[in-house]
Amino acid sequence: MSFTELAISANQHRLLSPDETQKRIPYPPSTRALRVSQGLFPRPVKLGARSVAWPEHEIEALISARIASQSEEEIRELVSQLMRERASSAALRYFAGSSSTSCGASSDGSTSATSEAGHE
Repeated sequence: MSFTELAISANQHRLLSPDETQKRIPYPPSTRALRVSQGLFPRPVKLGARSVAWPEHEIEALISARIASQSEEEIRELVSQLMRERASSAALRYFAGSSSTSCGASSDGSTSATSEAGHE
């Protein structure tokens, strides 16, 4: 695996807080919420009852699209693609984790979506 691939892989697992996200894309929370509803900004990942974050690689992709002067329609398609990839990736991790243990914990100590959903 090349250094670039390793860096991309690491970024896919790093989450940015709302403050970190706002530093990278300086939208106030109300504008960010509007852009999410318009399909022009990725939905946040819910971490708890009052905590959200965004995958760093999704924010970086959005920044790259803006720098490249992509149209709103192109950005909407990018965000849609990112959301599909996130859902697909989560499903793969869920099935990989559920087949290795019966309690919902994978071999690396993380919990599957089933065990987390049961505690919300």
